[in-house]
Amino acid sequence: MFLSSLIILSLSYKLEVIKGKFEFESYATTLGFIPHTIKGYQENVEGVIVYEDEIKGEIRFPTFFNTGNTRRDRDVANILNFRNYPYIIIKPLNLKKDDAEKILGFRKGGILLPLTLKINGKEKTYEFEIFFEWVKSDVIKFQTEKIIKFTDFGIDPPSIKGLGFFGKIVTGARDELKIKGEVSFKVKKEE
Repeated sequence: MFLSSLIILSLSYKLEVIKGKFEFESYATTLGFIPHTIKGYQENVEGVIVYEDEIKGEIRFPTFFNTGNTRRDRDVANILNFRNYPYIIIKPLNLKKDDAEKILGFRKGGILLPLTLKINGKEKTYEFEIFFEWVKSDVIKFQTEKIIKFTDFGIDPPSIKGLGFFGKIVTGARDELKIKGEVSFKVKKEE
């Protein structure tokens, strides 16, 4: 979709999610020194983004991840306060006209875009490096990755205490959560 600057600036665009996946990784230690990585994903992504002179809208996905372990899935959902805040919400902010032109004028590339994440009822804005690629003339795919802190959202880093074969086992997570997202949008020009 290669458009001149004048056409780009005079039209508005509506982007509807058609497919998405968000993954997370958290790092913990067992017995205080054995590294352990916890991974999960969520593919139920929905949302609409509209761009005219400014960007509006949001995408969201349930605060319930598949980690491959049902008990751990429930633990992660509880840590993220699933009952009170069933969705993680992402809102784009301040898309510059130069970046809009870049997205609409090039087949693929990257931009920096501030995104507000809402987790556990708390919002925090981060600058994300967003990579984009037009996969069809009316479908664009965005990819990003970022490390955030649990404490930015009022969440204590998870820790599990229990009894194991050799006595007390303590597992504690670092105050970081790596999130990785890939979302494809159907793009519609609106006049």
